[in-house]
Amino acid sequence: MFIFHAKDLKKEISGSVLFENVHLEIKQGEHLAIYGRNGIGKTTLLKGLMERDSFDKGHIQ
Repeated sequence: MFIFHAKDLKKEISGSVLFENVHLEIKQGEHLAIYGRNGIGKTTLLKGLMERDSFDKGHIQ
């Protein structure tokens, strides 16, 4: 059973692309870790997945 499925997510801020072409599938019982250097969009991605922010492109089920 899927918790969520995200396809082709993209986010730009002030004309700068933070991320694009992001695809995620998380199933019940799976764990996820997001890591990377500062300023690459980790928090923005999580806010979008929690529907506290919107993406410029893509969709979440």
